[in-house]
Amino acid sequence: MHTAPFDSSNLMEKTVIFLDFDGVICDSLNECLVSSWIAYYRYYKKNEPAYIDMNLRKSFLRYRPFITHGEDYVLIQKLINEKIIIRNNEEFDLERKKIGIEIMALFKDLFYRARDYLISEDFNYWLNLNRIFPFLYKPFYRASRKSNIHILSTKREKYIRATLEYHGIRMNPEQIHYSSGKEKLKIISRFLDNDSYSRAIFIDDQIDNLKDNRDGRIEPLLALWGFIDRSWLSEYPSVGRLDEKGLIELLEIA
Repeated sequence: MHTAPFDSSNLMEKTVIFLDFDGVICDSLNECLVSSWIAYYRYYKKNEPAYIDMNLRKSFLRYRPFITHGEDYVLIQKLINEKIIIRNNEEFDLERKKIGIEIMALFKDLFYRARDYLISEDFNYWLNLNRIFPFLYKPFYRASRKSNIHILSTKREKYIRATLEYHGIRMNPEQIHYSSGKEKLKIISRFLDNDSYSRAIFIDDQIDNLKDNRDGRIEPLLALWGFIDRSWLSEYPSVGRLDEKGLIELLEIA
C-alpha cells in the first residue's frame, strides 16, 4: 500500500502536492446528484418526474467513477433515465462521444445553472450537500496553510472556496486551480516549468487523469478512498495508490 511517497524533509521542501477536490477532499456525491437531476429534468427535458426513483442514488454512485467533468453528471442522469448500462470507462467515453460536443457543452451549462440555482435559493442547503471526508478534515485543516498544498479540480474555484470556508478552512486563492477542461497532468507540468518546485505529487480518484503521465517530475497517485472502479487496480498496476493513512502521513510531512 502506498503511504507517503517522499519521507525526506529536504525533498519535500521541493515538492508540491496537488489534490483533486471532489472525491479526494470533498464527498460531493449528494450535491452533484441533486444539481445534475435539476439540470437534466428541469432544464434539459423540461419535465420533472412526480417522484424520484429510490434506486437513483445507488445507480448514480455506480457510474460516479467514470466522471471527469461536471457535464458528465448530467450524462449519468440521461443514462439512468434511458436505462443504458455502463460497465467501464471506455463505455462511458463512448456514450459521451455519441452525444456529441454540442450537447455535452449544453449539459455543462445546465449543470452549473442548476448549481447556481441551488446556491441562490438555499446556500446552506447546498453547502450541507458537500462534506469534507471525515478522516481528512483535521489533517487537511492543518495542511491547508502550507504553501506547497494545492488543489487542482474541474470544479470552479468559487465553489471550492465556498465549501472550504463553510468548514472553516481558508486557502490562498493562488493555491486553488481550475482545470477548465485542460489535462491536469499538463497543467502540473507547466506549473513545475514556471515555479521553484522540482517535483509534484498528484492525487486524484479518476484514472484517466493519472494513467498517461510522461513527466518524470510528477508522481500520480490514485485515491483509494475516492469514487474509484476497483478494476483499475489490476488494469493500471503502474499507477501508484494512496490510502487514507498514507494521505494523512503525506500531509503531515509536507
